[in-house]
Amino acid sequence: MNIKILNEKENKLIGRKEYEILVENPGPTVSKESLLPEVCKALKCEEGLMVILQINQVYGAKHSIARVDVYNSEDILKQYRREEKSVEEKPESEEAPSETSEESPKESGKKTEEAKEDSPADEKPAEEAKEADNAAEEK
Repeated sequence: MNIKILNEKENKLIGRKEYEILVENPGPTVSKESLLPEVCKALKCEEGLMVILQINQVYGAKHSIARVDVYNSEDILKQYRREEKSVEEKPESEEAPSETSEESPKESGKKTEEAKEDSPADEKPAEEAKEADNAAEEK
């Protein structure tokens, strides 16, 4: 794996250096975990202060372009980067729906049925009023 720095930008306000790196690899797109130690050696920094944001590889290409941030300290890293959550973890509230939420659609269904029963009676006078208006226009 060959690593070449394409672009380096120092962001003094945040306290980090932002890199764009060309990674030449013969196989498929490299993972962040396998790229991390290689980039740390090339940039001469600690693994704990570096974050690989993105790895892009065009289909069929033998190289990837990675965006990497290297922070000045762990405090700054924690301030600007949040910990990644795993997809498998789900809150307990989503797993077991409460009984009250199941009852409310049934109750709301009864209300809509009652409203439907009332509505045909309300529509008849409106239809009669339209017929009366049409008869008045014809005269």
